[in-house]
Amino acid sequence: GTTGAAGCRGGSACTGTTVASYETPPVNSALSEQTAFRLVTAAAAEIQTHFKAQRGGRSYSARPASSRFREPEAARRFADGLDAYEQLEYRRASDELAAAAALDPQHALTHAWSSRVSWLLGARNDASAAAQRAKALVSNETSAHDAAFINAVLVESQGDMALAERAYQALSVDNDEPWTRLELADFLKRRQDRNQEAIETYHEVLKADPLFVRPHVDLCQLYTRVDDHPLAEREAHAALDRFRASGAVSGEAQALLCLAEEQRKQSGTHLADARSNAEEARRLFASLGHGFNLARAEFYKASVEYSDGRLADAAALFRSTADSLGANGNRALQGVALMNVGSIRFQLGQPTQALEGLRRGRQVFLEIGDERRAAEADVNLAGVQNDYGIDPAGTARLVANARVTLERLGYVEFVLLAMLTEADSHRYAARLDRARVLLRSASEIAGSRGLAESVDNLSIALARADTQAGDYQQALAPLERIVQADGAFALEARIALGALLTHLGEFDRARSLLRQAVEDSGSQQRNSLQPLARGALARVALEVGDRQLARSELDAAVESWVDPLPNAAVVEARCDRGLEKSRDGGASSASAEVVRGIDEARQLGRVVLEARCRIQLARIYLNEQRREEAAKVLAAIPSDGGEMSVGPELRAEVEHWRAETVRRTNVTEAEVRQSRARALIESIQASLSAESRNRYAARTEIQTILRESAYR
Repeated sequence: GTTGAAGCRGGSACTGTTVASYETPPVNSALSEQTAFRLVTAAAAEIQTHFKAQRGGRSYSARPASSRFREPEAARRFADGLDAYEQLEYRRASDELAAAAALDPQHALTHAWSSRVSWLLGARNDASAAAQRAKALVSNETSAHDAAFINAVLVESQGDMALAERAYQALSVDNDEPWTRLELADFLKRRQDRNQEAIETYHEVLKADPLFVRPHVDLCQLYTRVDDHPLAEREAHAALDRFRASGAVSGEAQALLCLAEEQRKQSGTHLADARSNAEEARRLFASLGHGFNLARAEFYKASVEYSDGRLADAAALFRSTADSLGANGNRALQGVALMNVGSIRFQLGQPTQALEGLRRGRQVFLEIGDERRAAEADVNLAGVQNDYGIDPAGTARLVANARVTLERLGYVEFVLLAMLTEADSHRYAARLDRARVLLRSASEIAGSRGLAESVDNLSIALARADTQAGDYQQALAPLERIVQADGAFALEARIALGALLTHLGEFDRARSLLRQAVEDSGSQQRNSLQPLARGALARVALEVGDRQLARSELDAAVESWVDPLPNAAVVEARCDRGLEKSRDGGASSASAEVVRGIDEARQLGRVVLEARCRIQLARIYLNEQRREEAAKVLAAIPSDGGEMSVGPELRAEVEHWRAETVRRTNVTEAEVRQSRARALIESIQASLSAESRNRYAARTEIQTILRESAYR
């Protein structure tokens, strides 16, 4: 029967009546299942004829024998494999399709779909081999659509993405089957990350078949990527309502996961709902026994904990989830989970464990042949190695190669991170001009692309380089803006601004900002920032004469660090603490602490930091009247020249204290060096706003350098 606008007409399932009966010719066989399977073709032809006669059927061309399954079990396993694929249960889909191929190795589409699933699981060699087998089975009898699909899968498995896109476009041309357009949409979204084009294509799929539900989940995910939260939520609820109405539990869980991710990205008060929806999705997947998706749901839960600031909990969840993802064949997401473990361990002040996670994640991407993710992993790994002075030459090659790859692939945000890492390496080595040029270039790119968080991250790095170069006024405005906006990088900006205001003599505001930074870095478990914030606060306390607070914060900065790798902020605090200890007596232990700081600064490759520590050690020696030893310590600080510059204020301190070492033996040299120091400070002072000049000159160290010569 047929169904019209007014409801059922004639005999149909609606009324329970029989329209007609057809009987295939009888066949005697002991293989009843296989015989019945083959007779389905004959039965289908009879039924098609009936509906064509009733003018309610749609004409179709019978499939050639070569495209049909020869074994009923192969057909069943193939259907189960496609069903698992549709539910994103890729491991089960792979197993079912492999079983179907073993039962019927001459079925081309089985191999094509097996290739597709292997590609998504990161088994690139298996994907290529299966696609080649599918292509070899294409014949003159193969339908144009099947042949086009097999060709698209083959080209993609060979890594030619431009040609693959053209193949998927060709598959959907002059074809009113929505699945062909869906293949193009999936290619753009899942394998190319071309969000806007994918959004348009999924809408075309829904226009062709408004009853199709899955594209609503895909659109939710895409709108979440581009931060269009109202549209993402609309698509998630559309999918939820329709999946629930049809009892499709797996689809409901997929929609819940997307809704949870959309809420996580909005953060704040939305995180409670995100946690609840991710947990409900996890429960539904567990009830279905869907291991692949269960591991995905656990990944989403870990992401919610991270966004909620529960870093230690998130790291533990990502670590356990990585094992689950690997066991279920989701190697790509396993690599991301391991990278997340590394990133969080870095923030927790555990760089040794961070390196382990980052290297393991990188290895996963190398094994599955994911060039983009491997390059991103290289950038992340190089960033940590650069900060901790690990294999400088190898790190430079790693980040340079990754940057070239990412520029070719068009992943701008990680290109900018690579540029930031390169700039930091120049700043650490006192190549300030190169660092600042690179950071300005990266900032322009980020701004032109509307990448707000990248702009903030780069602005903080540039402000640090400008501060080191003595351009305090230039560094001020970007940091003020980021602190006021209170975005993702507000804490880092607050510390950098507090340090800058200390240079400018604005001690009250600097102290307020840095106290807040100490509190926030503790409450947010940002242990990597604790020594930086505490050391900066101690320097404010020293400027205002609060030695008790200074000693307390320096002790906390040094003792908060337990990782075996040296930390630059800890080294600086250690050297400052050594000088403070020497003022209370115990010069031997004080100098030993600073000597350790010098060694660690050299290990880190931090030229400016080593110079600061050498100044502190020279001051200890000068207090003990050990002028020759002080002179030797200062002489090891490299001179400015070429690309090298430790910055004008630090160079002024070097010149001042070198003048002190020869004050009694060479008054002329002392005068020359003191004059240089004074000129450098005056040049900085002249660059400041009128209201900042007096505050700057009132700093203890600056007063010492600017005072009238003691040698006349």
